Amino acid sequence: MGRMNFMPLWEAPTVILLFTDKRCIGNPELNLGILGQNMVIAAHSMGLGSCWIGLVKALNRMPKWKKIFDIEYPYELKEAIVLGYPVGE
Repeated sequence: MGRMNFMPLWEAPTVILLFTDKRCIGNPELNLGILGQNMVIAAHSMGLGSCWIGLVKALNRMPKWKKIFDIEYPYELKEAIVLGYPVGE
């Protein structure tokens, strides 16, 4: 069986990473949802395609990716939105 390449961000030209602060009180996940949805709507209005990548939460457990994205306490990567021009229809 071939080795599967792990490409969580699909080689997108633009990646927006959404973090939370673990010390935060309130509802940071709701705030990220509101922020992310507004960004997706704005991107669409400019002719861009977008994809919400929730799988990036798993990158918090991978030392290589934590180093690449400089993820340190108290911050935690929650979501990512990739943007680019759509291919096809």
